[in-house]
Amino acid sequence: MKVIKWLAILSFTSISIVVLYWVGFALLFSYGAGGPKRIEAYDFKTTEKNLRKELTTICSNSNYLSYKDTIDDNGFTKTLVTIQITEESNKTVYDLRLWNMGSDEITSFYLYYINSRSSDYFGWFSFEKYKKVKLFEKEIIEPLSKKFERVE
Repeated sequence: MKVIKWLAILSFTSISIVVLYWVGFALLFSYGAGGPKRIEAYDFKTTEKNLRKELTTICSNSNYLSYKDTIDDNGFTKTLVTIQITEESNKTVYDLRLWNMGSDEITSFYLYYINSRSSDYFGWFSFEKYKKVKLFEKEIIEPLSKKFERVE
């Protein structure tokens, strides 16, 4: 009877160790597996074409804003837009993705990178990230909000 009891304890312990081992590795390898997390999201009631046109207008009317547009198609229609804000000696590059989620009236765009750094790089709270997001909102989002209705 003692042998069966010790075999049951030993087998339960070994099975628990193996399960914890695999669950631990699954958690480690799945962390960040979905790609970069967005820093901020903005939705406007307009078409993607109108939003893109207004972004180029805003950037072309400014001396320190520049706009670059490239298409990234990996089975999904998504657009990578790069906006650069150059103030005196400080150059900040923002990478956005425009999404038209099946509806032509609402276009979303997500801020993914600031100076090629994702949200994970900045950590839970970063004053540097906060300042750069506020600068982006002041220079880009506020003029867009005057032109198009923003969806909250």
